Amino acid sequence: MLTYSEFKDFYLRYGSLPLGIYSNPKKVLKDYQLKNKFQKYIDTLKKKMIKDNKPSYWKEWEDTREEVYIRDMIQCRLWKILTPDEKKIAINNGLVGTISKKITPAHFIRRSACKDLICEKDNVYTMYQLFHNRLDAYQDPLTGKKSNTKECLKWWQRVINNDEIYYYLLNYKGES
Repeated sequence: MLTYSEFKDFYLRYGSLPLGIYSNPKKVLKDYQLKNKFQKYIDTLKKKMIKDNKPSYWKEWEDTREEVYIRDMIQCRLWKILTPDEKKIAINNGLVGTISKKITPAHFIRRSACKDLICEKDNVYTMYQLFHNRLDAYQDPLTGKKSNTKECLKWWQRVINNDEIYYYLLNYKGES
């Protein structure tokens, strides 16, 4: 759990709030607004701690999230590997506003599939929220059209740039 000072430092450093608490990126929060957001952060954290009964998990996740944001320089890893033509397709299919371009931490191996990897920074990559949501829903991240596991893994292979992980997962899932 972050102190108010750490919460404020996080906001000043990254321009976003911990735990994905919403704030308009075009407006700078005043001190009283930041204190209200901090209270929301505390309330959210308490609810999650009670739900998961794992108080230490959230501090570890916040640390992992911060390390991933630093490593990826708060930029979308998928956007960086797209060709100019692919970028045009993405823009034409929904990647236009500040909400769709919000940076979120995306898990390669889903949280539900392996709880041990939730806070493993090599399993988390920064991604535009639109791309993240589409990959989680087995959709093509550029077009939003329904996709399958193999196609989603190909996108992840490009994002992570690690053939070994990709082929291991294909063989593990029994796909070729």
